[in-house]
Amino acid sequence: MTAESQDRDIVETRMVQAHPKVMQSAGAPLTTMISHLPGSFTGAQVVEDIDILAGTPIVAGSRIPAATILAYLRDGYSRPEIEKDYPTLPDGGIEAVKAWAERRFGPHWQSRVPPRS
Repeated sequence: MTAESQDRDIVETRMVQAHPKVMQSAGAPLTTMISHLPGSFTGAQVVEDIDILAGTPIVAGSRIPAATILAYLRDGYSRPEIEKDYPTLPDGGIEAVKAWAERRFGPHWQSRVPPRS
């Protein structure tokens, strides 16, 4: 087992422990951890939980949508500016959103997606 897979197991275990209702009646996981920082777990991660904002990806421990923080980053806001507007953002939340954006949108996540025609 690699260090990264051990970190992932630890994070997933913490998510299950944090959310006792982890199975829907159909047997599918209710809460899904979708982003964390391998090797440097700070507690911050982006999660989807059907019971919180209808499953919108959020920074765990808050009700802050990951897309909101991503919009701030894309608009060039600094860490202090983001933290001023979102004082409840957990430590490491910005890094967790960056990691989530990298996975979801690829290496060019900082550029805006062109509008659909």
